[in-house]
Amino acid sequence: MKPLRPKTVVVVSGLALVGPAALLASPAVSQVGGTLPAFVQLQPSFPGTTQTGSSSVSGVSSARQVMGSDDGVSPRLSVEGRTTTIGYGRPTIGVTQGNGWAYLMGSDETTFGHSLIWNAGAPMRFGAETALGLSGYQEYMRFAPNGNVGIGTQNPVNPLSVQGNADFVRGRVALFPNSEMGNLSVFDQNLRQLAYITGNAGEPGSGVVGVPAPGTGQARGAFLWRASEQRAAIFADVKNFVEPSRSDATKDYWYASLEGPEAAMYTRGRARLVGGKAVVTLPPHFVEMMAEGSDTVLLTPRGDSARGLWAGEIEGGRFVVREVGGGSRSYRFDWEVKAVRRGFEDYKVERPWTDRPANTPDRQRLWNERVQMLRSRGIEPQRSLP
Repeated sequence: MKPLRPKTVVVVSGLALVGPAALLASPAVSQVGGTLPAFVQLQPSFPGTTQTGSSSVSGVSSARQVMGSDDGVSPRLSVEGRTTTIGYGRPTIGVTQGNGWAYLMGSDETTFGHSLIWNAGAPMRFGAETALGLSGYQEYMRFAPNGNVGIGTQNPVNPLSVQGNADFVRGRVALFPNSEMGNLSVFDQNLRQLAYITGNAGEPGSGVVGVPAPGTGQARGAFLWRASEQRAAIFADVKNFVEPSRSDATKDYWYASLEGPEAAMYTRGRARLVGGKAVVTLPPHFVEMMAEGSDTVLLTPRGDSARGLWAGEIEGGRFVVREVGGGSRSYRFDWEVKAVRRGFEDYKVERPWTDRPANTPDRQRLWNERVQMLRSRGIEPQRSLP
């Protein structure tokens, strides 16, 4: 049997716990405002029987039983059963007064339920103790006073902040900041947004993987799906392909895409004029994808004896090339054909500013950011938010 604490006396009455026996204990029982020489009476139950009656406290308010106080003011544990305040009308275990209070509250009220409540001025911490003292305490998670939850961090700046890696197995991450679109963002250590996956504001059913300009909501580059057009698109300030240098391993070559005001494609090749005439056959895949009547044919003679060349209409995937003036010379020439892609004949160059994808539906914020961007390029907007 463990040694009893100082100032503690145990008195047992009743023989062999037969009949209405009682266990009387006089621990350090106190009440806020002073220490009282109280007794706690506990009625034991016998194996196979149902206990009736209740425990009683002498010298302490039945509404709040406080135990473990050293100074009579700062209790270590209290057991309460309040009935005067809504939400506190069921048993409560803990310390509900003082600077460091925390307690468990049970309730059958649907509004409050069962709760773990702590002082709003201090965090609730969860961790492990490997040795006695603060130096042996390792914190793993905390609830900040404002309700934010931190895992691996002592300064959660969002409703959920995780410092370190996180694995999601057979699940999903879904954040819904508004009724129109979800948003999953990546930030740097200074909380600047680097990239996001979201719905396209103002266009339900559309999705965007975007990279915003620093401090803005509109994307400077993005891969997007436009539900209204049932098409995917990609855009950026410039589109490139990159190849490593074959002569210098420390360098890469960045080529920029050729751009224009239409969704076009091209094919090219080299042929030979024989007796002033040649027939060029286009690749079948090019003919299949080109919009009929949208082609442009370019010819470049090879040789200083050429008088000039002209091309006929493309028919059946072929076109005829002849020498100007009915010439009959023979020489090589290069050809190139450009055409609009089938299905993209109505490609729109001029579009509303709101067509650029964004990670927020706040039009006023986006417009203010756009004005700042235009002014940084020496352009003064002519009107306010449309």
